[in-house]
Amino acid sequence: ETGIGRHVQEVLGAETYQAILPYVHRVLQGEEVSYEQWLPYRDGGRRFVSASYVPHRNGQGEVVGFYILVTDLSARRMAEESLQRSESLFRAMAEASPLGVFLTDVDGDCTYTNRVYQDVSGLTEDQARGEGWAEAIHPEDRARVAEALQRCVRERSGEFYSFHRFLRPDGSVSWTSVRSAPIRGLGGFEGYVGTVDDITEFRRTEQELRRRIEQVQTAYRMTEAVSRAGALEEIYDEALEGLLSALKADRASILLLDPDGGMRFKAWRGLSEAYRLAVE
Repeated sequence: ETGIGRHVQEVLGAETYQAILPYVHRVLQGEEVSYEQWLPYRDGGRRFVSASYVPHRNGQGEVVGFYILVTDLSARRMAEESLQRSESLFRAMAEASPLGVFLTDVDGDCTYTNRVYQDVSGLTEDQARGEGWAEAIHPEDRARVAEALQRCVRERSGEFYSFHRFLRPDGSVSWTSVRSAPIRGLGGFEGYVGTVDDITEFRRTEQELRRRIEQVQTAYRMTEAVSRAGALEEIYDEALEGLLSALKADRASILLLDPDGGMRFKAWRGLSEAYRLAVE
């Protein structure tokens, strides 16, 4: 009531009046106007308002004023902007992360992947959305991983862990360690946020180390066996056993060339007599 009979500029203050003046001109020309924006207020600070201006016409249809409906949406707008800042911060951190990062919804469908995830999986962000992420998992691991994730989603059972392979479109394979945790908001469970660690090089190093250890162990066993052998035939047999163990094979042979250039079997496993006779 304190504003009745007073000019709009006097009620709102000069700064706010200048901000809304373009809308005032439009409504006085007969146009209905609606807008949402931050406005400075006389009492200090800003308010985010939703405003509608409707022309008031006299009996001759002339615009003689206008009606104003203003709703203060400041609290809602600040919450939205806070959420936008949080999302922007998360995405910036995710894009800077050395790990792959992904988000899912409450059904376990993918909603976001960062650049590292896309590099490791070979999928673009759009390709990984929904259930598309599963297409990049190695066929031998796919059912196991999908079932484990869906079980966590159904039971809301906490963190999800997995070691599995990605099969990229170019045929290359990457070994990964995947870990995710539930996102819980005011409404409860909202999905998962997870990381993907590419452990391919670690796996290769581990396998190479294991191979070298096996080679050393095989050489030691062969040396020990040969030292115990009495006859030459026993040495061949012990050497062949070492080869079978090192190669993880079920068939192998040792052949020597005689002075005439012919090949002679000295030890063998898993070879038929017909094959041996054909070779000799």
